[in-house]
Amino acid sequence: MITWKFEGRGVARGAGIAYARGTISIIPARKKRKEETVHIKQLFIYPVKSCAGIEVKEVPLGATGPRFDRMFVVVNEAGEALTQVEHPRLCLVQIRFTGDHVAIQIPGAGKYYTPLWWSEETPPG
Repeated sequence: MITWKFEGRGVARGAGIAYARGTISIIPARKKRKEETVHIKQLFIYPVKSCAGIEVKEVPLGATGPRFDRMFVVVNEAGEALTQVEHPRLCLVQIRFTGDHVAIQIPGAGKYYTPLWWSEETPPG
């Protein structure tokens, strides 16, 4: 069983996942709801939405969910988010944490770095 420490309670609507007492539980979509425990074999976060994920052993939970998950998004010139639905090659973009930066490796275009924190006073999540 995987337990995560977090503050508060929340439900991911439509996904059938509830966070309660620091554990992840699956609630079957039946009239008679009973809590079942699941074991997670692999856990991934996706720091840049629609790009390749990073396998992690554990992940802290922030106010909006798993920390560092989907904290960045690729946008076009108009500021509109790009997703794999329209741009399937985004899945080839590799992401790595390098100290206090996120390294973004784009096939054929090089490697780019962006700060992990916007400021020392107010880290995200």
